[in-house]
Amino acid sequence: MEGKTKWATQYYQDSYGQHRARNVLKSARSRDEEAELQNLYNKRKALSEQIRKNDVNAYFENLTGVSNETIEKQIKQRETLLAQMQFQEAKYGKITQGNAALTGSFSRDELQYQLNKLRAEQNKRNLPTDSSAEWGAAAKSAYEKALKEYNDFLNETGNQLTHEEYERKAKELKEALDAAKKAYDATKPASDKDAQKQDKQAEKDAKKRNGGQIKHGSSAKNSLKSRRKPKLPKLRR
Repeated sequence: MEGKTKWATQYYQDSYGQHRARNVLKSARSRDEEAELQNLYNKRKALSEQIRKNDVNAYFENLTGVSNETIEKQIKQRETLLAQMQFQEAKYGKITQGNAALTGSFSRDELQYQLNKLRAEQNKRNLPTDSSAEWGAAAKSAYEKALKEYNDFLNETGNQLTHEEYERKAKELKEALDAAKKAYDATKPASDKDAQKQDKQAEKDAKKRNGGQIKHGSSAKNSLKSRRKPKLPKLRR
């Protein structure tokens, strides 16, 4: 369909008022064909945009190889852009500098997602590495701080935010809280209840491997007793 064109005569009036004619190359497609082609163009554009966003999300899901300096720049870039968007009441912001794969237009939610990932990675790298106890204490402190900020915001009754601004701020704080809790939970040892669950699961797996012949405790003892030979009665002389 893309190659269907034809020459046609076009009549026009020049700057002196004279009527003139010229040959122009026009599409030979019907109206339905034009609509179908435009639809294909739109689908291809939407697909390309989705692929680009998937690539961007994959980048922020694994920031291991990104330098501290780059992370700091990307954080400031998104903080500044989000502040400008809020001031201008814009729904989309455009990143034009830095990694070419990360440039383009993004919504507020998309930029906030990127910012949360960058901050989480930065916080993880800033945790002390002297000992596991200090690292765990820092993670606990970060979690308690995020929890307090979230609860304080929910309990605040005098804010002047619009409904949209309130939901956006609450979502931002909740995502930060979830990230802090995940980091804190990673430092805590498994509880006794968790250990018991793991033991029970190990027993089940062992039974499957041995055809269900494993017995424990009193049941095992009873089973052994039942297999012993019965005592013969003593003979009287």
